[in-house]
Amino acid sequence: SPLRCGSMLLQPAARYALIVDDHPLVRDGLIGTLERAGLRLHCDGAADLAHARRALTGAARYDLLLVDQRLPDGEGLSLLAEARATQPRAAGVLLSGVDDAGLASRARQVGAAGFLPKSLEPAQMVAAVERVLAGGTWFPERVRGAAPAFTERQVEVLQCASNGLSNKAIARELGVTERTVKDHLTVVYLRLGACNRAE
Repeated sequence: SPLRCGSMLLQPAARYALIVDDHPLVRDGLIGTLERAGLRLHCDGAADLAHARRALTGAARYDLLLVDQRLPDGEGLSLLAEARATQPRAAGVLLSGVDDAGLASRARQVGAAGFLPKSLEPAQMVAAVERVLAGGTWFPERVRGAAPAFTERQVEVLQCASNGLSNKAIARELGVTERTVKDHLTVVYLRLGACNRAE
């Protein structure tokens, strides 16, 4: 809200955001929603990592980076990690169509200030962005404290891996292919926010 200094009315300074999403309707919808929300936020858009990197290394100084996880040329998380060097004052927020606790955990690990599922209502999206711009963080309640849910087979694979068995040994033990074991472990790593067996 405006501040009064003597007889002058001071408006808060405009802020700048970069919205990165390869779907034009999503990207333009977010830009329109945020620019109309009364946040004094001016938004640029980028459709992929290459265009976003050019924007981040240019003259613009951003206050907010809202980046989709799945982009045609890579992951949004890598862009958020890189941006800390070129845009240190920008609050990074990961946007995803998947409401996943493991992905939210990985976003925290790279220093993101938020994780916003695309399923949020526009008013919730605006409130989350407003909180992040004020220096806070925003992670959905069900992601923030949720324990990752695993199928019975994923639990068996995880138990075998924690006992030191190789993928080939796990496949023999459970009577499945080694490819199936790898697929289960990929899901387990994502939901735990881990990158490898040791983590």
